[in-house]
Amino acid sequence: MPMSNYVQAWKEYKRRRNQYLGTILAYLIIVPILVFLVERHRNEVLFFAIATPLVALLIYTHECFLAFRCPRCGKKYDRRWRFKFNGFAKKCVYCGLPKYSI
Repeated sequence: MPMSNYVQAWKEYKRRRNQYLGTILAYLIIVPILVFLVERHRNEVLFFAIATPLVALLIYTHECFLAFRCPRCGKKYDRRWRFKFNGFAKKCVYCGLPKYSI
């Protein structure tokens, strides 16, 4: 793979990682606020109306982050099977390509 493709792949990895971490941060900020509002206004519908899409977004960004493929071998960069993964692996679990190498 040409060097520019590696650079593009790592930019995509960083974008997915940042989206996932941003969603976690939003979740950690929004949910306590929602809990406070629900307790104050006794409106559980509000909580589920906002929390459900937020959890769906969290799951989606997590799966997109974990679906990143190694620029060299094309396999999943950080997991060998569905429930054994390291989302922040330092190298490809298949070919050993170090993270961010070109």
